[in-house]
Amino acid sequence: MGLSVESWAVFSSIRPACFPPEDETIQMTDSGFPRLGNSRGDLAARAIALLVVLCNAAIYGRWLSFLVTYWETLITLGLLASLILSNGNSAAHGLVLRPRQGWRHWFRFALAAAGVIFLIGFACAGVWWTLGWPLPLPRKEPAQWQQWLYWMCLSAPLNEEIVYRMLLTIALLPLLGERWTIVVSGLLFGMIHIFGGNPGPDNLLAGFFLQWAYLRSGTLLVPLAMHSAGNAIALTSHVLNSHFALVGI
Repeated sequence: MGLSVESWAVFSSIRPACFPPEDETIQMTDSGFPRLGNSRGDLAARAIALLVVLCNAAIYGRWLSFLVTYWETLITLGLLASLILSNGNSAAHGLVLRPRQGWRHWFRFALAAAGVIFLIGFACAGVWWTLGWPLPLPRKEPAQWQQWLYWMCLSAPLNEEIVYRMLLTIALLPLLGERWTIVVSGLLFGMIHIFGGNPGPDNLLAGFFLQWAYLRSGTLLVPLAMHSAGNAIALTSHVLNSHFALVGI
């Protein structure tokens, strides 16, 4: 049981009249991101969010490996519980369809960031090739690209963004503020990729960057789209690396 894409329409408008807020005053951070307060419902939502984050990290670390079959169910139930307990505060959960700055701003920003990353990667690849070193890229079998596409560009980004952006922010933003929430998010994101057998400074930097984009944009859709696009580029390079190895290039 995973969080389906169709659920976004439901979650983005989940603040019905049957869950009246205890306090209509919306608490905001300096950048304008809404955060939960200290009401009993909000505190319970924050505690559940933190529990889901810690359990998910423990699953990656093999400390709670027996829960791996149920990890998507755990994420879904944690998200629903957090929303209900916080009186359906979808804005504090990043369940907003439009970024504060508009989609055009983030599209141009993503293109500029992708261009910088491409230039850096191209320069590094040139150095590796000049020195005669093999490129340090994983290989994905071209025949299995559909399975990898689903995992790398849909399932993993959706679940990881819900846990390490949305729920982590719900739990820690009221306590730590924006800067330390970004630090913790980046460190945890890098750590789970080490546990998952995919270590690298790129994942650590991505964790910091995606959390910043989440708080800046006000919607989970921005880091989710960036995460999926970045994984799509990585998957393409992995498949091409495998193909070139097969043909002897």
